[in-house]
Amino acid sequence: DPFFPISHTRLWALQLILVTCPSLLVIMHVAYREAKDQRRRATGRDNYRCTYSHPGKKRGYREDREKKNREKNGENCPKLYSNTGKKHGGLWWTYLLSLVFKASVDVIFLYIFYHFYRNYTLPRVVKCELPPCPNMVDCFISRPTEKNIFTLFMVVTTCVCIVLSLIEAAYLIGKR
Repeated sequence: DPFFPISHTRLWALQLILVTCPSLLVIMHVAYREAKDQRRRATGRDNYRCTYSHPGKKRGYREDREKKNREKNGENCPKLYSNTGKKHGGLWWTYLLSLVFKASVDVIFLYIFYHFYRNYTLPRVVKCELPPCPNMVDCFISRPTEKNIFTLFMVVTTCVCIVLSLIEAAYLIGKR
């Protein structure tokens, strides 16, 4: 236990669980938006007017947009969100914070891996003199090469995920 307090596969499984949670939060936010839109359509608000207008477009753009929404969603029920493919407002912040959280979790787990397994490698032999050993004993680790390869794969994968999350966050901020 002093040399390997937790298995590297269990540590990686915990990392995967924590990194996946923000994605589930974003999915729940999108589902909430969809449910809100469906509830609004179910109430049949006839007096709702689409106020979306794109700057720089001709005056008839809003009417074209309303016509497309009526054709898609019913005569008197345009979409609640003008562009469902675009992340804005609460969804934008939810998605951005999920990316920051994912990158943070990955960085923390890289530190934990480094702290537990120096230089991200496992030694072949460990000198042990803890109880119940009566004196210094050589403890051999089973399949150290396999464990080193797996650990390096985890580290490289985590680094790639961190870079991709930061690039995506920068892209989102730049597009806003």
